[in-house]
Amino acid sequence: MNQDPDKPSATFTNQSLKWLMIVLALFLLIEIPLLISHARHAYFKIDGWFAFYAILGFAACILLVFSGRALSGLIRRSEDHYGIEQDESLPEDLDEQLR
Repeated sequence: MNQDPDKPSATFTNQSLKWLMIVLALFLLIEIPLLISHARHAYFKIDGWFAFYAILGFAACILLVFSGRALSGLIRRSEDHYGIEQDESLPEDLDEQLR
């Protein structure tokens, strides 16, 4: 069967099928929690705020980055910790030694 190159094909290519699956997965990841709504009871008043846990997680990541930078200043070794780096050139008769 010869297909006309000007006629659009009804089948998906691998690339378009992959993007369709990614969009579908993202849609389901976002929509399923919204569809399954349940009464969430906050222990504290701040727990009930919109996107509280997302903001808390973002702040925790920022805190980890800055504390890591501060800690690296305390435990970092100096550049000459293992001694002064000397120029060790290869011997000129290297090829003879390998034979």
